[in-house]
Amino acid sequence: MNPALEIINVTKSYPGKEHPAVYDATLTLYKGKTLGLIGESGCGKTTLLRIIAGFEIPEKGEVKVDGRTVISDDITVAPSDRNVGMIFQDLALFPHLSVRDNILFGVTDKTPAERNLITERMLELTNLVGLDKRLPGALSGGQQQRLALARCMATSPQLVLLDEPFSNLDVALKQQVRGQVGDLLKAAQTSAVLVTHDIDDAVSLCDTVAVMKEGRVLQAACFEVLYDQPADEYVARLTGPVADLTAPLIGGRRDNGSSERFLIRPEKIHFRGANPRLRTRVLKRHFAGDSFEYTLKANDVEFKLRTSELLQEGSEVNLFFEERDLFVFGKEGRELKQQVIA
Repeated sequence: MNPALEIINVTKSYPGKEHPAVYDATLTLYKGKTLGLIGESGCGKTTLLRIIAGFEIPEKGEVKVDGRTVISDDITVAPSDRNVGMIFQDLALFPHLSVRDNILFGVTDKTPAERNLITERMLELTNLVGLDKRLPGALSGGQQQRLALARCMATSPQLVLLDEPFSNLDVALKQQVRGQVGDLLKAAQTSAVLVTHDIDDAVSLCDTVAVMKEGRVLQAACFEVLYDQPADEYVARLTGPVADLTAPLIGGRRDNGSSERFLIRPEKIHFRGANPRLRTRVLKRHFAGDSFEYTLKANDVEFKLRTSELLQEGSEVNLFFEERDLFVFGKEGRELKQQVIA
């Protein structure tokens, strides 16, 4: 079975830019799965999405959709011929067309009976039954989102591309719509690529998440692997909270010139146990809603730690953690494997 999408060594540059928008990107998406592209603004995730869609042409590399090459050194398939659907950030619904006519806008090669069947299926799939005669302006934000997905899927695309589709929704509605979109994609067994800056989007919807920085794919894996086994310091910081123990740990070692960096997830630090790793003093405590942010001091070095544990200012506390739970990164931010604690 062919993968739904293959991106092979794709590079795209723009004149006057310091680094390529996308550099040597290689990713694979399997059928019925969703790939997330995450990273800070300008990292290249939207450019890569536009390359898949055919709106941008890379200098080099290859893109295949369902085993068919749509871009290579000598092949360029037009966006309209790639059988790829796209949902934009602003949804791009036609305000003067009814729900039904929006759904059928791209369905041009079917009989009236087939068009009716497609409409009924899309209305049922997106829970818009009974709303087919309404204009988009008469729909709620969540209903508009589902309509955009229905219009995209009505043409039976082999791949759906979603560009920040939830960014205009408030937090409560975003959670609801995100779950509905995920259910729809799975029910239709549709492959999708999601561009987002919201980690919760990636966790909720994506089977594989690719972290991008300055045009490069730093790591691609399921979110659990990115969180527990980040291959890069940027990945570790982007995917969840970390406590930076670099300075206090190095402060207690003879080799103060080490370029290693030591990060750890706060939930891996405990305040009771055997063999304490660090003896610290609590300098400050700040209430942060669901946790406390502490300024601690160890080996004459101050550092921050956020935890739900209640500690008193001025108290002495030991930090306990397993060496295997430390993320150890070298000078370039890449993961190191050697033992690090004397």
